[in-house]
This record gives sequence, structure tokens and C-alpha cells, in this order.
Amino acid sequence: MKSPKSSASPRKRLLPTDGLILFFIAMWALLPMASAQVNPPDFTVVVLPDPQNETQYFPQVLNSQTQCIVNNRQALNIQMVLTEGDNINDGASTAQLQNLDAAFRLLENAGVPYLLAIGNHDYNGFNPKASRNLTGFNQWFGPGRFADKTYFKGNFPAGSNANSYAVLTINGQQYLFITLEYRATSAVFKTPLTIQVQ
Repeated sequence: MKSPKSSASPRKRLLPTDGLILFFIAMWALLPMASAQVNPPDFTVVVLPDPQNETQYFPQVLNSQTQCIVNNRQALNIQMVLTEGDNINDGASTAQLQNLDAAFRLLENAGVPYLLAIGNHDYNGFNPKASRNLTGFNQWFGPGRFADKTYFKGNFPAGSNANSYAVLTINGQQYLFITLEYRATSAVFKTPLTIQVQ
């Protein structure tokens, strides 16, 4: 017995450019909300989830996102920018790290505090099961980059921003921001992290 043929046309797959177009439509639709005023004691923490594809393929999009943060810092009372990891597709890629650097320099130049969490793609070769090598990431975004940032309070292990924390005073209240590496090792939880809040 033959199965009946569906009269519906086959589903069309979205192309990467379709996703980018949908992103810009969403940004355009949400733009009026972004122009709303946020007054103390309310404040905003911006979270950038997995920007690795923007970093590799569309650096101008990541630059526009961080520039948007800078442009709306006062209106939205933006106090901190965080990433959720996977900042790049391969921690050993100089080109991707340069793109990420350019985008986050916009925040630095405007004095916007930020921390980058580590995802599996941020490791050299993006395979943390084989190697937890973060030399590429740490060369560009290691503790030295944050040495003059008063909000940056510490990192683990020594010489690496695999795990880091910051403290900000917002509206007279101190807030702690912690980033933990992808699949944090047992050493992270066994080593007491001395958090200095001043």
C-alpha cells in the first residue's frame, strides 16, 4: 500500500543570512524599548551570549552591539557587560581575537566594566577535553588586560582569566560578578577563592 503524498511543500531551511536578517528585524523592532530611560536605583547588566560567530564571521555586528551599549550606557544605566563564554570559535585564532579585542576596546574606551566567561570554543583548538590550553585567550584577555580596572578583583589559576571576579558598587550597594570556566575543574572548587570586597 502506498502512503499518500503530502501536498505541502518541503520545509525550507534557514540560511545563515536569513538568521542575520531576522536578528536585524528583531533589533529594529526592539529599538524603541532600548531607548527607554532607566533611572536609579534600577540598573542594567548586559549579557552577550556566545558571540563567537559574530567574532569570526560578522565582526561589524559585534562592534555595533558594543557600540550600542556605549551609546545607551547613561539612558539604560548600564553597569556591567558579561559574556556567557564562546567569545571566539577557536582560542588559537589571532584574527578572531583581534575582532573580539576591537569590539571590547569600544567598552574599555568608554569606561564600561565587563568580564568574559570561558566557553569550550575559547580554548586553543576548541577542545577542552583534550587540552585546557587558554594561552590565546589569555594573551589578549588575561589578567594583565584588567590590571588597571578597579572593578577587577581576582582570577584563578594564576596568570589566567579562566575564572575571574569583579566587584562594583551600584547605588551604594556592592555587587559581586563571578565568571567560571567551561566545565570548571575540581581545583576551582577546592581552592578557596579569597574575595576582597572593599
